[in-house]
Parts: sequence; structure tokens; C-alpha cells
Amino acid sequence: MRKLFVALSLLIVAWMVKLNYDLVQNSKQLQELQTRILHSEQANANANDQLVALQRQLAPNTSGATASDVASSESAAVHALNPIILVKQQLQLVQFALQQQQDVYAFEQLQKLNQEIAAYDLAPALQQSLYQAINQDLQNIQQYHDNHQNQLDQLHLVFRQIDQQLNQLLLSQTQQYQPVQQKHFWSRWFKVESTDQPQTELMNQRLVLKEMQIRLVLAKQLLESGQYDEYQQTLLDVNQLLRQAPTFNRHALSLLLEKAKQLPAVAMPKLTALAILN
Repeated sequence: MRKLFVALSLLIVAWMVKLNYDLVQNSKQLQELQTRILHSEQANANANDQLVALQRQLAPNTSGATASDVASSESAAVHALNPIILVKQQLQLVQFALQQQQDVYAFEQLQKLNQEIAAYDLAPALQQSLYQAINQDLQNIQQYHDNHQNQLDQLHLVFRQIDQQLNQLLLSQTQQYQPVQQKHFWSRWFKVESTDQPQTELMNQRLVLKEMQIRLVLAKQLLESGQYDEYQQTLLDVNQLLRQAPTFNRHALSLLLEKAKQLPAVAMPKLTALAILN
């Protein structure tokens, strides 16, 4: 049983390491996307300068070139700095930040884009639609942030109560231990007791309690990272462990686990402004 517990503990630790690794990788992707947008903005500024210089060069020489040549040159320059692509990249950065639970950063970037949208050469109708969509997205992100924070506050409260219950059981497991008695037909004449079985069952229960604590830590990390389905599955695993220990006073823990399962899912908002450009 101890080997099984060690193996399960190592498996859970490995899973937690994987979550941390995924978080680092996602942070790197976020930084790469930020760098790409910064380069795009720099390219936009350089292309704007080149376009102005091109227009100045073409102005005195229009007599030597056809109107179609001038128009095609300007069209190629404008196409190279398509403002719709630049706005879309920034919205994609905001959506990616939301997926990584970086809602404060997402809100700040979207707010910044909302202030700079007038600087982009967009059609008036599209610009107005983006203004309305971005303002709605800002409200949605703020509501999502508040709901997610409220969810985490409830989670921490419930898990603190569960942890207190488990610690009490670990400290007083000798008193809590009530071995299940197997009654046989001959027990009325003979009373045979094993000196090893109670200690073995007590040790097994302690291992179960420790594994429950480890899985609850994992469940907490899953919900904090927005993985609601995985969080629910981990709670089911904890509840199954509780059922494997029939000598516990399960009622209080069962109620707390059920309360943790009832925490509502908080859906990540999808940017309506990005949908407009798609």
C-alpha cells in the first residue's frame, strides 16, 4: 500500500510539474506574440514613412508616369501595412492572454487598443463597429475577472475547511479509527483478534488521507488555471478515495466535497471585436 501511495504521489507531482511547464511555454508564446506585434507596429511606422517619401517623390514626376503606375505603387505600399491585420494581431494577443488566465493584462491591452484605434486607417463604419465591440469586450472581461475571482474565493474557503477536516483526522486517527468487524458463526464461541490488522488498516487510512490532500492541491491548481472539467474529475477521484475508507466519519467531508463540486464554471469571454474582423 505504501508503494502504491508513493507511486500515486509521484504521478501527481509529475502532473503538477507538467502544468507548470505548460504555463512557462504559454508565457513564452505570449511574449513571442507581443514581440511580433511590436515588430508589426514598427514596420507599420516605417512603411508609413516610406509611403510619405514615395508620395513626395512621385508628386513632381507625375507627368512622366501614368496614373495607373502611381496608383499601383501606392496600393502596394498601403497593402504592405494593412491596418486590419495589425488590429487583428492585437486582438489575437488579447484573446490568447485570456486563455492563459491573464485577464488583467488582456484588459489593459484591449483598453490601449481602444484608445489607439482612431490612428488606424480604417473605414468609418468598421471603426465605429470596432469601438462598440471593444467597449462590450471590456465590460465582458471585467465581469469575467470579477466572477473568476469570486469563484476562487469560494474555492479557497471550501478547501481550507476540507484541509482542516483532513488534518483533524490525521491528528486524531487513533480515536477516529473504528475497524470494521467481520462476524462469523464461530465468533460466539471463540474470539480471535489480530494484533497487526488494526495497525495496518490505520496506516492505510493515513495514506488515503495524504493522497486526498495531494489531489486537492492539484484540483485547486486546475481551477485556478481555468481547467474546470479536469477540476471536476479530480474531485471525483477524491470522492472515490473517501469511499475507499469506510471507517472515516465521511459525512462532513462529503458535504464539503459536494460544495466544491457545485462551484459554477466561469466561461472565458470570446472577443466580439475579433469576430468582426474574422
